[in-house]
Amino acid sequence: MNCTPIVRQHPDGQSINYYGVTLFDEQSSKSLKGIFTSWRNLFESAPNTFEITGNFVDWDNEQDGEYERININRDEVVNQLGKIISMSEHLAKGNCYLYHLGK
Repeated sequence: MNCTPIVRQHPDGQSINYYGVTLFDEQSSKSLKGIFTSWRNLFESAPNTFEITGNFVDWDNEQDGEYERININRDEVVNQLGKIISMSEHLAKGNCYLYHLGK
């Protein structure tokens, strides 16, 4: 999906600034809602708890490292995504922005 937020420090204006500021407005709300609705639909089909892979953690050297294993509660993720979808719907009404600070 193509999300068209107002992006500071990102000249093309077509993506989320991973480390900096991104401002979402009324125009980008439809894409934002679509992205998070798709994620919610995907996670609704997951088991009650599941494991995802996080960052690579190396011990003494890279050969000894492994990826973090993160246990996730499906209902918590679905609930959080629902809140973001609700924010996107509010954003679609205009007169407000969603301010994303990056990582």
